[in-house]
Amino acid sequence: MNRHLETAATLALVAILFDALGFLFGLLFLPLIILPLIFMILNYVMVYARIKEGKPRTAQDPSLVLGIVELIFGGIVPGILLIICYVKINDGLSAESGKTMVQM
Repeated sequence: MNRHLETAATLALVAILFDALGFLFGLLFLPLIILPLIFMILNYVMVYARIKEGKPRTAQDPSLVLGIVELIFGGIVPGILLIICYVKINDGLSAESGKTMVQM
């Protein structure tokens, strides 16, 4: 895994941590608890786990979609981090394809 994909995984993990903070804040106001929990699970399953499994191409689109949805629903920091994660995944995939072209 190249450094861009490692950075993308780290950004996804930080977004999950911010969603966890939103979940803890939601404990104070019970109706707000469900959205951060859902986003935390989706971020882990659809972005972070796929990057760590070595399947960054399958994590690229969900990171962008989840980032936009989180921005709409008030998860400003995790949303921005997931959009940056999308860019880093794209950079990592471009670097990998460039490396394979050089090896040919």
